[in-house]
Amino acid sequence: MVELLEKNSLFLFWYGLVGKRLDVSCMNSELVRSLQHQGKIVDFYLNDTFYPLNTVITIIHNGKDFIYSGGVAGSFNIYKAVLSSLEEAYLLMWQNYFHEKISSNNYFSRPFDSKDYYTALRHIENVQGEEKVSTRKDFSNKPSINRLIEELPCWIKSLHIIMLRHTLNIPLKICLAF
Repeated sequence: MVELLEKNSLFLFWYGLVGKRLDVSCMNSELVRSLQHQGKIVDFYLNDTFYPLNTVITIIHNGKDFIYSGGVAGSFNIYKAVLSSLEEAYLLMWQNYFHEKISSNNYFSRPFDSKDYYTALRHIENVQGEEKVSTRKDFSNKPSINRLIEELPCWIKSLHIIMLRHTLNIPLKICLAF
């Protein structure tokens, strides 16, 4: 269910500019410092449409015309959401780098136009507001799924969760949410 809400948060952020910049300077991340030392810019955004679920979007870019990667993560704990989003963006940055090296001679690969990156970076400049990660209420004692469902916005008319049967790993419960 969290994955489904993350995707919706990302769509709301990208297409509706719903969210705000997130100041994570108090977290003192070694990974962020390392990326900045390499000349990369790391921006964090928060979409809390599905609060108490915090969805954090991380974008690693050069500040001008190139996006190295992005990551999205949701958690009830804001610090966990920030770190998971950053880790995903970092992993995808390296995947993109190696994919580009491997497929550079591939006839079917489509090189990205810097104009596309430039347009994307100008688009997210329109995100309004900022919040410090330290001011967010932390839900370390994870709220129940019922609380999350109760807090869903009124424009969500139905939520269906179906348990899928499988024989792979019996203790593992797999659900389809839509």
